[in-house]
Amino acid sequence: MSNKKTKKKQTGLKVFLVFLIIILFFTAVWLALRYIFSFEVDSFFKDSGVFEDMFDNEEEKEKQIDTLEELRSDGNLYSLLKNWALENTGNSMMQDKNVINILVAGLDATGEHSDALLILSVNKNTQKIYLSSIMRDCYTFIRTNGWEAAAKINAAYVNGGIDCLIDTVQNDYKIKIDHYVTVNFTTFVNVVDALGGVTLPVKQYEMQAMNGLAETEEEVLYDYGDEVRLNGSQALLFCRIRKCDADGDISRTRRQRMFLSALAEEMRGVSVSELPGIVQTLKQYVKTDCSASEIIGLGTQALMGKWDQFEVVSTGFPLEENRMDYNGRSWVWIVDYPADAQAMQMMIYGKTNIQLSENRETAIDLVRSGADAP
Repeated sequence: MSNKKTKKKQTGLKVFLVFLIIILFFTAVWLALRYIFSFEVDSFFKDSGVFEDMFDNEEEKEKQIDTLEELRSDGNLYSLLKNWALENTGNSMMQDKNVINILVAGLDATGEHSDALLILSVNKNTQKIYLSSIMRDCYTFIRTNGWEAAAKINAAYVNGGIDCLIDTVQNDYKIKIDHYVTVNFTTFVNVVDALGGVTLPVKQYEMQAMNGLAETEEEVLYDYGDEVRLNGSQALLFCRIRKCDADGDISRTRRQRMFLSALAEEMRGVSVSELPGIVQTLKQYVKTDCSASEIIGLGTQALMGKWDQFEVVSTGFPLEENRMDYNGRSWVWIVDYPADAQAMQMMIYGKTNIQLSENRETAIDLVRSGADAP
């Protein structure tokens, strides 16, 4: 192979690696400049997804409804969440010219609820990419178009769309969201199959849970261990299961991040000639506010800054010390947002603008005191 051809292939692979980090970690920023004008960037497919909140039966559904109604009757908790959300709104958002935050939402089958929520943060100073999963069952304050209520965070999208979801995340965590992406996870079934599968660590109980959801023979898994080869349908089930874990959505978000990392590794071996076909598959299921010029700008930054070499740090929020299930019900999480926001800011920026007073009363304190009351 000539030096010219070798250089061309290396350049193409660099472009692909940038695309990999940004697109496959749910940013959907089209960074492969060679193919940037091969499609209309802003004409993406309608959102949908696969992380639907399925109830085992009507009794379970009624229990969740009753739990939320019980929580909403706590006026003190509502006031605390509202005051935090609206405190110095706008002025208190942490931002830095060297940090880019992209909110990624995986929508449920109806396209109404954001059942997979993640913030991808690129810090050009630390040369790290941070993946921050936010559990969809976090109880929070939501406001949109004159309407306000306390609810689980995955209700923000259905009540006010992507703008409401962005506002809710910004208000809870006091960080500036620069762009958003919504994703249909079913596209990754085709991508995984095109790659010949993806290798993931699968525990025995996870295999059993996956098989419990399997509807076709190709979805059934017959093996478990540290390195199990999954096809697209099996990988999707791996990302969906949650009721097999005592911590529910905590482990599900962990598995989603594991899948993304494993898929990224698989795609490092993709040749430049295979890239356009994969992109054509991905772009149909992604919606973003990034314009063509913004995508080109991000792509240029990524290529020159060698983002493909950045370390990837994956964390689930709220942190264990900042959350509590509501009376043993793992489908609703009470969150100490000031402490959790401080932790997220420190991770992404290496600094924080949140000061925690020693005698402050947290949402967890309020709920515990209510439970202890005679």
